[in-house]
This record gives sequence, C-alpha cells and structure tokens, in this order.
Amino acid sequence: MDVLRFAIIGVSIGSVYSLIALGIVATHRGSGVLNFAQAAIGMFGTFVAFELQIGLDWPVVPSFLVGVAVSAAIAAAHHLLVMKRLIKAALATRIVATLGLMIGLIGVANLLFQPTGDAVAVPAALPDVSVNVVGDIYIGLDRILTVVIAVVATVALVLVQRRTRLGLATAAVAEDTVIAASMGLSPNVVAAVNWAIGGVVGMVGVYLVTPIGGLESTNLTMLIIPAMAAALIGRFESFLITLVSGVAIGILQSETSLFVENRGWSTAVPLLVIIVILVTRGTYIPGKAESSQRVAKVGPGRIGPQGIVLTVAGLALILLTSLDWLTSSTLSLLFAMVALSVVVVSGYAGQISLMQLSLAGMSAYFTAFIVAKTELPMWMAIVIAALATVLLGMVVAVPALRTRGSNLAIASLGMAAVIDALVLDNGDAVAMVSEQPMRQLSLFGIGFDSFENPRNFAILCVVVLALCLAAIANVRRGISGRRLLAVRSNERAAMALGISVPGAKIYAFALGAFVAGLAGAMLEAQLLFADFTLFTVLGSIEVLLSAVLGGIGSPSGALVGGAISNGGAVSQAMATFVPPGNWLLAVSGFMAIVVVLQSADGLVPLWIDQARWLVRKLLPGRGEPRRGRDKPLDVAAPSGEQRAKFTVDVRGATVRFGGQLALDDVSVEIRPGEILGLIGPNGAGKSTFIDVVSGFIRPQHGTVTFDTEPVNGLSPTERSRKGVVRSFQNLELFEDMTIRDNIRTAADDRAPSRYLLDVIRPQNAAVSPVAAAAIRDFGLAEHMDQYPADVDFARRRLVAIARAMAAEPAALLLDEPAAGLDATGRAELSSVLREVVQRSGVGVLLVEHDVDLVFSLCDRVVALDSGRVIAAGSPQEVRADPDVIAAYLGPQFDDRSEPVGEPTTSGKALS
Repeated sequence: MDVLRFAIIGVSIGSVYSLIALGIVATHRGSGVLNFAQAAIGMFGTFVAFELQIGLDWPVVPSFLVGVAVSAAIAAAHHLLVMKRLIKAALATRIVATLGLMIGLIGVANLLFQPTGDAVAVPAALPDVSVNVVGDIYIGLDRILTVVIAVVATVALVLVQRRTRLGLATAAVAEDTVIAASMGLSPNVVAAVNWAIGGVVGMVGVYLVTPIGGLESTNLTMLIIPAMAAALIGRFESFLITLVSGVAIGILQSETSLFVENRGWSTAVPLLVIIVILVTRGTYIPGKAESSQRVAKVGPGRIGPQGIVLTVAGLALILLTSLDWLTSSTLSLLFAMVALSVVVVSGYAGQISLMQLSLAGMSAYFTAFIVAKTELPMWMAIVIAALATVLLGMVVAVPALRTRGSNLAIASLGMAAVIDALVLDNGDAVAMVSEQPMRQLSLFGIGFDSFENPRNFAILCVVVLALCLAAIANVRRGISGRRLLAVRSNERAAMALGISVPGAKIYAFALGAFVAGLAGAMLEAQLLFADFTLFTVLGSIEVLLSAVLGGIGSPSGALVGGAISNGGAVSQAMATFVPPGNWLLAVSGFMAIVVVLQSADGLVPLWIDQARWLVRKLLPGRGEPRRGRDKPLDVAAPSGEQRAKFTVDVRGATVRFGGQLALDDVSVEIRPGEILGLIGPNGAGKSTFIDVVSGFIRPQHGTVTFDTEPVNGLSPTERSRKGVVRSFQNLELFEDMTIRDNIRTAADDRAPSRYLLDVIRPQNAAVSPVAAAAIRDFGLAEHMDQYPADVDFARRRLVAIARAMAAEPAALLLDEPAAGLDATGRAELSSVLREVVQRSGVGVLLVEHDVDLVFSLCDRVVALDSGRVIAAGSPQEVRADPDVIAAYLGPQFDDRSEPVGEPTTSGKALS
C-alpha cells in the first residue's frame, strides 16, 4: 500500500510540474522560444497574490486573479519588449534573455516581498481536508483538486489549439510567419497572447504548490527544472504528453523517496532519466538548422602589453586595498576564473553550459574530501581536485555530443541539479567531509592562508588567474582555438574538414572544468571548515549571465563577470548605498537582457569599440583594430609528395526519408583526374548524393568505397581525413573567423596533441601550395583579414571552394559552386578547377544547375531525376539524351549539336 500511497502523492506534485510545463509548451508553440523564466514569472505572480491576501487582507479570489494578471502581463511584456527584437537572434541569445528575466524577477521579488530571505508559510490555496481514496489511504482534497486542475488546463489548451481562431493562428504562425502575416495575422500579437497564456498556466502551478513548501523565491523558481524536463518529453509541442510526463516525473520522485533513504536521489533520478532520454533522442550529426550556436563575437586572444599591465595593476591593488575590499577582490578574482570557464565552453565552443559553478563546487568537495581523508598538503589537494574535475567535465560533456542549443541547456541545468541534490546540498555527503578543518595553504615555505595571510592568498589568486587568462588566450590563437570556433560556428562544416566535433567538445568541457575546478578548490581552501553554500544551481545561472555581461567571447570579459559576482567588487561598492545581494540579482538579471539587446558581444568589446572611436576622433589614423593586413598567408614549401588519389565508388545507394525515395539504386564513380558533373531538377537527389558520399547520410541500401575500402560505417570526419572533402550549397562558412582563419582551419594539423600544446604555445599552420594558388586565382589575397560577412556573396562562394582546396583533397565534392557568380566568376571557377585537376589529379564531383558550365567543363556527366540515374556518359551524350531533355534541359536543347564552350582537356580519357 505504501507504493500506491506514494504514487498518489507523486501524481499531485507531478500535476504541478505539468502545469508549469504546459505554460512552457504554450509559449514555445506561439513564439518558438523556450522560456526558462516560466516558473519565475509564476513565482512573482504568486508573491503578489499572497501579499494581497496576507498583507492587505484581500479575499482569496481577487488576490489570485491579480496575481494571474501580473504573471500574464510580465510574460506578454517580455515578448513585446525583448523577445520580439530577438526573433532572428541566435538560440543561445534568446535563452540568455529568458535567464536574465529569471534572475531579475528573483531579485525584485526578494526586494519587495522577502527581504529576510526566509520562506514564508501561507494558507492552503484549496480546501485542506483529507479524503479516503482507497483502503486506509487518505489524501488531501487540495492535492486531488490540483490533479483535476491540471487535467482541465490540458483539455482547455488542446481545445484552444484545435478549435479556436487563436489555435489556428498559432499553427499558421509556427508554419510560416510571412504567409501568416500576409493573411492578416500578426505574429507578434499571436506570440504575446501565447506568452500570456503560458504565464497564467505556469502561475497556477506555482500558486498551488506554494502552501506545501512556503513562499521562497529560489525554490519556486527552480521548479523550472522538472517542468522543463516534462515539456521536453512532450517535444515542446504536445500538451497531453507533457501532462503525462509531468505526472510520471512526480511519481518517479515520490517512489524513489520511498525506496531510497538519501533524499537527494528523489530529485536526481528523474533528471538522470531525462538526460538519458536527451542523449538517446539526440543525433551525432546535427541537422542543417542546428549548425550555428553563436553567442557573441570572439576576441582575437592577443595578450600584449595590456595583459602585463593588468596583472601588475591587480597586484598593486591587492597590496594597497583595505581588508574589506581585499575580501571582495579575492572573491572577484576566483569567480572570474569560473566565468573564464564559461568563456571556453560557451564562448569558444558554443556549448550552452548552466553548470560551471556546480563543477567548481565538485572541485571544492574533492578538495575537502582529500583534506578529510588524507594527509596531503593543501596545494596538492587543490591540484588533484582540479584534475579530478577535468575527468568529471569529460563525463558531463557526453550529452553535448548528441544534444545542442536548448536541449543542451536543459541537460546541463539538470546535471547541475543532480550534483546539488547528491553532493553539494546533500546532508550525508557534506557530513563526510565537514568535520575535519581545512589545512593551511603554503608554498615554498610561504603562507597563503586566507585568514592569517589574506594578501598573500589574494596575490596567489591574481597569479593563478593571470596564468589561466594567458592559457585561454593562447588556445584562442592556436589550432585548438580554431577547432572550437569551427564547431561553435558550424558543426557540419567542421566535420567536413576533418575536425573531430566530439573531441573538440570534450576538450572544451575538460579545459573549462579545470579552470572552474581551480577556482572551486581555491574558494574552498580559504575556509576554516568545508562549506558548499556558494555552489548553487542558481549560482551557475548567475555565472553564465555575468560572463555574458562582461563578454562571453573574450577572456577579459571574465574579469568583469567576476567583479559583478555576488560578494565581489561591485557588491562591495553597492554596499555603501544599499544591501547588495538582491539588488545585484535584480540589476545583473535585467542588465543581461539589456546587453543582449544592445551589445550582444558584452561590455568589454563595447568599451573597446568606444575607446577606439574616441582615439580615432582625437588622433586620426589611430585606433583601428589590428587585423594583420600586412601579414601574408604562410605557404608551405612543396613537399614533392601528393595525397594518394583514389576512385570513390558508390554502388546501389538507396535513401528514404520517411515514405519519400530520395535516391533509388544510384551507382556513380568519381575517378581521379576527372571532373564528373551531376545534374538534374530540384529534388532530384543531387545534394543527398553528396551527403551519402561525405557521410552525412547513411544509405539504407548500397555501398560507398574509397579505392577498395568500404566506408559506410565511417563518420564525415573520418571520410574527410581520408581525403574526400566537400563544399556546401549554403556555403556553411565559419562566420566568426576571418577568411584567413577559415582557410587555415582546413589546412590545420589534426593531431590531438595540439589541444595540450596550444595552452602553452599556440601554432598556426601554413597552407598548401594548392590552397595558396586558389587564394591567388580567386582574388582572395586582399580579403584575407575580412570576415565572410564583409564580402559579397560571390566572393563568399569562392572562399568556400578555396577552403575545401586547402584541405588538399583526394576527391573534391562541390555543391553548386557557381550559384550567384557572374560570367567572369564562372570563367574563373572553371579555369581554377581545370588547373587543380591537371596539377593534382584530384577527382571532382560538380553538382551545378549551370548546364553550360557543366557541359563545357566536365569529362563525364550523370543526370538524376526523382532519385534515379536517367543518363550517364560524355557531356555530348547526356546533353542529347531524350530523358534528360524531357526531365531537365527542355526542348531548346534538341537542336544543339555542338558542345557548349571549349571541351576540357583535364583528366583521363572518357570511358
């Protein structure tokens, strides 16, 4: 009977999760945004309702309705004032905007309603009487009514979705905003109404659960974690599945608490299940729409004299400051290290991590554990703890291998909650390490204890932070940094150039974990006894926002992030005027929103741009950003050896997408020294064929061999390293990197050792003579220090081809390389391709709609229609084929008896 009793209790709490999750789904359906502030909006409305009811003695119903109205207004206003302006922004930017609202609402709620920070008991929102359910099992009527309300809300939302004009308008806007607008529907109005509905439903859930745990802003806001998990299972689309998922999570939590004494497992088990679902549901190869994870522009990573000046200034400040400011400065330095870990993981690699402070907390726990269980000196405990955190960072990176964007944000938030529940906020785990006092820290006979030698400890923090900043700046300038930026910018293009995306992600999490681990261990080392209250889930969100404020793409931005951390230098300055805690939360949360709206790159890049503008005004000709305009591209000396060329042989390739046949028993050879044209109407399967050869799609039937080696099981990265390199129809350039670095990324050494060596001494690879020739022939030399967005579309397309050539391919797959080029550009492309084939013997597959170019340039041509090969042979044979004329060329080609353009002389004889 206990199992049944706990299951019934779980249904009740799960219904609360479902209500909040239903609000998330409603918001997402109407605007495409995952609202991480959903529970915070409900929390604020709940505070308003109970303040009116308890503080001003209002009746229950009017108080509740005002709270509902406040939540709806906040949600709608956030869309109209913020999210509407971010509709075309990167997914990560929109997530940051909702996290900023979350933190800001917590700060304001604490300032207005909860200044002491203590939870406030409130009366039951529903009748508090017990009802006999079955046998001797009794349950509160309020809990039964909670389930009923969740079911009614679900039914109501489904009916609105299917039977009302709002539901139809929401579906239309979700399908195509342009078409919806042309029909007289306002996407912004539809989105705002759905945000308001989400705010109302979420507020009801928070309101109903408040009498159980009391009014406490952080705990109520953290209901977003199980609620987001329920919405995730419903794919942020299905109200019914979301309801069932929320209830299931509640039951699983309740049953776990029955069978496991450690209370942390009841929180952790459902979240671990969700993380497994995320990983299982995710994909190793991202879809085309998932390629970009840009958060902010990345700085150049130069240290220069300013780095030395900043270090000396930091040391001088530590020596001269008062004790109060010394404490806050030390905290700023250590939290700057945590923010620096965010720069690596989220800024460089584009992986949205909401658990960096939790990793620092685990390092703090490892430090305390080593002190409690061994006799090792404190400095050794710090180093071992940081290294252990690296291993943990590599483990928690696993979800990032198959999840991206919002799913990764949910997974990392869930992992932070798991760490908190099982270790950092778990009484049993804390008791294991809290009895033994922390040892004094000393190095080379010098005391660095934070109590007896606080200035020495602060100086040590300056030195460690400076070393970390230098190491991360080195990474940015080296091969490993380009790998991370390539993965952040476009995973598909990175794979196509032979970059190991899993390796880059694991490296980013490992390096970030080491830096965060050093910070966490040193934060713990300054205490008398083990204490982990600094390392909260909410704190991890605050660290991300502080890094965004400073500039998540710049190591120097971490310094600003550390300064505005709770207890840091800004807190100390604010303490002169107001108690900083809640004020800092409110200000930092809403400032993060302002930054993503006005200067998405952060404050430090903004200040640098403003300083350069001022210098240019005062000193004309000065203050221009350094882009290495006079620095030529390094070209490797000819080695006399070329990559071995081979035939790419595709036999019987068949690909289905659902019930649609994209390729139907297609067999094609790409031979060395030849240019093979692949033509056909839109939807014929040309790009799908390139995806099959390059490994982005695995055929249901058929084989792909390189020379005589079957490669069906090889990833795009492995195929690229064997010599099959491709371009993309949509270019897929690395927008955050200069054209120089785009091309160097293709030529870079792929050795894993660079991940370690670049920390100390970054390296830049020389490009091959083939790539240098392409740069020269395409007229790219004068554009090398520009970003892809700075040049016209035709030039961007030439950059994509030059980048592919820089990888020195054995076989080159070009997907519509001439699209957007004028006659001169097509002539240049044709000339360069001929020269490359003649010089290197590479085999080229050319997918192109410009049939004049194809027939004049190619040695052989294959025509596809509806996924089938309808003709193959010489250009003259294919051009004259009646099936090709009927399906693609049109009747105007019937009378053409001469080749279009000059016949090619490259490659082997036609077969």
